[in-house]
Amino acid sequence: MGYHTVLIVGVDLLFGAMMLGAGWFYAYSGFADFKPVKNCDLDEVDSSRYNGLVSDIESISLKSYTECQDIFKNIAKQMDIDGNNYIDRCEDAKFLKGIGNTDDYSLTYSTSRSLPQVLQLCDYLVIDAFDQPKEEDKDFM
Repeated sequence: MGYHTVLIVGVDLLFGAMMLGAGWFYAYSGFADFKPVKNCDLDEVDSSRYNGLVSDIESISLKSYTECQDIFKNIAKQMDIDGNNYIDRCEDAKFLKGIGNTDDYSLTYSTSRSLPQVLQLCDYLVIDAFDQPKEEDKDFM
């Protein structure tokens, strides 16, 4: 009986210390903070560039996997202002501003993605994504 008591108390102390450490790491380390994009001017954002994209995004879950990928390719093409096939945080912030978000939200919560990363969103948003063969599955046999 003594062994089990010591084990339970030790595990509780260990997990308690882990919870305190995780709480500190999240709250005080600054690692999980969202930081605004620097050197990104949102004053000259042309919202007409992004016309129709919001309705496309809203309808994605009703589309097929290939339609989803076509929609995201179009969205990525509209977002990629410099044409380098990579959407940096400033381009995403301009997109977020162009579809109606505030400057503060757009600069703080923007992200960067490549085209393959954008297309991976369909794996999570479309119901028939499980039926589609993946690139890594093609060499399986």
